Amino acid sequence: FTIPKKTPNVVVWYRVFCVATVLMYVLCAIYGLALLAMDPSTLDAYGDELTELRITGGVCLVVGLPLAAFYFVAALLPARPWCWVVGLVAIVIALTGCCCVPAAIPLLVFWLKPETKAHYGRA
Repeated sequence: FTIPKKTPNVVVWYRVFCVATVLMYVLCAIYGLALLAMDPSTLDAYGDELTELRITGGVCLVVGLPLAAFYFVAALLPARPWCWVVGLVAIVIALTGCCCVPAAIPLLVFWLKPETKAHYGRA
């Protein structure tokens, strides 16, 4: 008989962070899709402006969908040593966008603590 280990709070907050990030990237992809599907005459955009809108829409779609999928999977991973590395990568990717930095920095600080590594079997 073994006593189950308590899940560190940072793991719960990491999963909340991943779900919020999934929502952000899904919205980004929807925005990109809307830009691509929108009738240019309603925006009064022609020539270079239209090209910029199409490029922006494509980039939002191409970046939003894979990152939404990545964070969705990252939120569901079990406590295995390699999953700790996936979590670290997810947090570091979030540091590249200014809107996620206020949440990602404290998350990273607690993610690197020995208790969290031990929870994931990386002692």
